[in-house]
Amino acid sequence: MENETTSLVNRLVEQSFGKGWKGNCLPSQSDSGGVVGTIVHTGLGVPMYIAKRKLLSIPLLFDNFSVAGRFTREDGSKISVFQEYVKQAQLYSELYQLATGTPAEIEIRN
Repeated sequence: MENETTSLVNRLVEQSFGKGWKGNCLPSQSDSGGVVGTIVHTGLGVPMYIAKRKLLSIPLLFDNFSVAGRFTREDGSKISVFQEYVKQAQLYSELYQLATGTPAEIEIRN
């Protein structure tokens, strides 16, 4: 079950990165169905990686997902994204400011 923060972050991620993108993804290391390296939506309620399942994906392969970056604060107020997603991150920051009163910090990953 998503908590209030994760619900807000996921809504803002989808509005800024596009349909299907989520902010609470995590590499799975579970013995109960997960495979190491597979990105899954967590039930932890904590924003983690920003990812989206690719349209043509083969189950159980790591590259089934596009990863834009990750959150570096649990409240969604700081994100680290790859260069190609900077515009989406800027929009996320603006939307985050409208929702919380404070813009999200953006860090560019290599």
